[in-house]
Amino acid sequence: FVAFNELAIRVVEPLRQLCKQHGVQTAEKRSHHCVVEIIHAHAEVLRDDQNDRITKNGGVFGQTSDGSTDVSLAEQEAIGIVLLDDRKMPAHEFFELEDLDLTTSEDGESPDAQCILAAFNAAFARWQTAKTMPYITPCTRHVPGTSYDGASVMSGRQEGVVGKLKKVAPWI
Repeated sequence: FVAFNELAIRVVEPLRQLCKQHGVQTAEKRSHHCVVEIIHAHAEVLRDDQNDRITKNGGVFGQTSDGSTDVSLAEQEAIGIVLLDDRKMPAHEFFELEDLDLTTSEDGESPDAQCILAAFNAAFARWQTAKTMPYITPCTRHVPGTSYDGASVMSGRQEGVVGKLKKVAPWI
């Protein structure tokens, strides 16, 4: 119910209390596992909506990203996509927060361009494999443009993400 109606997680406990007051049977224990299930269900609803917009409006027209380090100091890449909205205007949307697998980097321990590209490909390929996003393929295919910040790991002409992308997708 919470996920389908795109309600905030903070309403779970008040809803549970309301159900209890009116004699509606609910799980008595609050657990981390239940909250995670709700978050994943909510994400699935949002992903289905995004897939509908992608299919309806002709695919993905660009990709953006920026590095993120959370409180656990995990290296992650926030990936966005550019779609056309109903008015055929560019619309930027969040796509995925992908953990960087540092073992895929050139030195096996740093968040370099090779590692970031591996994260992009993993995120896009996972949705392609799940057949939820038929217009999304690994980042080097079918995406005509990209946009990144000025960090050298992203913008380097030879060894940055842009340079590596241009070697396999010169149209970017």
